[in-house]
Amino acid sequence: MNNNYNFSDQALLNGLLEGRDEIILELYRGCFGTVRHYVLSNNGSEEDVKDLFQDALMVIFQKARRNELQLSCSLNTYIYS
Repeated sequence: MNNNYNFSDQALLNGLLEGRDEIILELYRGCFGTVRHYVLSNNGSEEDVKDLFQDALMVIFQKARRNELQLSCSLNTYIYS
């Protein structure tokens, strides 16, 4: 695995599509801190962090559900970028 998670990227995507709580928690555990640090370092607020992270997960969910998500990097990198 080349990510910060205990699951492969494909397992994370599948779990997200299935609405599995443990996968959503794993995504938060693996990437939220990095996103938080970036946003706060650029004058964002805690609320901005939460909104941005939730929006990123929703975009991933929607693209994956429509079979439009093509990762050319790790899921962690995709979320961060």
